[in-house]
Amino acid sequence: MRKILIRILSVIVVILALVGISFMTSGEIMGDVSQTTTVEVKDGVASPATMEGSSFTLEEDGEYVVYLKIENDSEGLITGFVVYDEAGDIVFFSTGEDLVVESTDLKLKAGDYKTEFRFITNEEELSQLIKEGKGEYYSEEEYAFTENGTFNVTMEYNVKEAGAMNIYYLLGVICGVAVGLAFVALLVYLTRKMGGKIDLECKKGAYDERQLLARGVAYKYAFFTLMIGMVIIALMEEIAGIRLFMSMTGVWIMICISLAVFATICILKDAYMSLYENVKGVVIMFSAVGILNIAIGIGNIVDGTSLIENGVLSVRCTNLIVGLLFLYILPVFIGRVIYNNKQLEEDEE
Repeated sequence: MRKILIRILSVIVVILALVGISFMTSGEIMGDVSQTTTVEVKDGVASPATMEGSSFTLEEDGEYVVYLKIENDSEGLITGFVVYDEAGDIVFFSTGEDLVVESTDLKLKAGDYKTEFRFITNEEELSQLIKEGKGEYYSEEEYAFTENGTFNVTMEYNVKEAGAMNIYYLLGVICGVAVGLAFVALLVYLTRKMGGKIDLECKKGAYDERQLLARGVAYKYAFFTLMIGMVIIALMEEIAGIRLFMSMTGVWIMICISLAVFATICILKDAYMSLYENVKGVVIMFSAVGILNIAIGIGNIVDGTSLIENGVLSVRCTNLIVGLLFLYILPVFIGRVIYNNKQLEEDEE
């Protein structure tokens, strides 16, 4: 238990050091700006048609990133966000009804910049903005603009140096990691108090030679499962235009599937549990982790959190995915234990 606590503290110290570095490297040009407005559309004309945003100044040439979030309480109105340089040229633009977007690294020169919002009510205005921004307009189906209506639009945006990290995001990650590690340490402690044994230290000689060979086979199949899964994700997007899994969450799903393959093979070959673990410990640990993640995932759904953002799976799906992984492995493990016990009883008879 002492070794686990030392490792947890070491991880937290490393993360805190990274945060300190991020404080020195995070270049915030324009802090988080939030604007809200009500747009009235009558006979296809928006009022206001445009709205001025915050301006900012770049002290030197370099690469910068623009973050934008737009929320609209009704369908039928497109909001365009535009960034102009001193010459009045568009250096960045994005459009959408509801969207969260972070630009690629933009090479911008030193100078003054201004931002503007355009409230677009027809295809002509949309294509005109895209033409001004020297972009390409593509749509699988024509957007259904509303001729008459009221729209409450909220816009949030900021500008930072490329590579800069949001300190609040980092602090959130740190808190999450610290709470997760503390939960694991507490769970291991309670598991051992209840007579369970769980090995998180990867002790030498934990698996015999037969188990090591079986685990080697499991690693191989898990690796190929992951590789094939990644290829399938890429082909789905390239051939069928399905982008649902083109995110870190999509990659995480493939990782969890490969872990399920690894665990299944190890369990069926009696190579899953080490010499320093027992059935009770594995069942308690897997049940707790699985139920907790399922609960968080269901909580996100109940709260109305969107599990799909910009056409791809949101990071909010990860808890549900992890929970399903553990709740899949658990019955497979218990089933194998029951089977082994029956075989043992039959051999004794």
